[in-house]
Amino acid sequence: MIKRQRPFTEIEEVARRLRAKLNIDHLERPDLISIFDNGLSNIYLGLRLIRVLDDKLVGSEARTDCYERTITTRESVYQGCLRGDPRARMTIAHELGHIALGHSGTRHRQNLTLGTRDERQEEREAWNFAEVFLAPTFLARDCSSAEEIGERFGISGDAADIRFAQLLPLIKEGSSPSQRWKSAEKRSEQESRDVDPSASSGNTAPSEPRRSRPLPSKVIDYLREAERLGRRITSLRKREDDD
Repeated sequence: MIKRQRPFTEIEEVARRLRAKLNIDHLERPDLISIFDNGLSNIYLGLRLIRVLDDKLVGSEARTDCYERTITTRESVYQGCLRGDPRARMTIAHELGHIALGHSGTRHRQNLTLGTRDERQEEREAWNFAEVFLAPTFLARDCSSAEEIGERFGISGDAADIRFAQLLPLIKEGSSPSQRWKSAEKRSEQESRDVDPSASSGNTAPSEPRRSRPLPSKVIDYLREAERLGRRITSLRKREDDD
């Protein structure tokens, strides 16, 4: 039996509710280690975070047993998370996603092209959970670039790129149009509709429209996959037409 594919909005809602239950909804960089002792074990009865030597966990940085409700992590990942290392934080949040989303069996961080269809689907869902759990929309929508998202919320560069792409329709207008290519495109479209731009105050000539910054390949892959799954993606199509 093929499992139902969770909508992104549903995953985001699960992540937001969990942040609220843990009383960390206002924090940009919550301590992911301390939440296991300060609420998670009550929300998911008996959930434990287990540390093992790196060579005891071969082939993956962490592993989740959804039935036993245990997350086993390499010591290096545990220590990295304590230091605020972005990759380590993403790894722990990813494993937590398997528990929060009610996945089954044993899951571990792996390439999305590996495993069965259900395993690949649950891996993708866990990554989506990690991104929105660590960088929730209501806080991240004010960021002007992927780099700012990464720095503010302590997530990896790839995750920050993808999160920025997800938030593009919501990002507010600001003073850095070169970093906000969506806003630049809107301004360019408006300029093309103006009949007589020189009639504005001061008779100033319209500025040259800014070229949007190239999208990282992982963001393009994410947008194409979202489009394949039925989400309406206009920004990617427009950029391909411009090229």
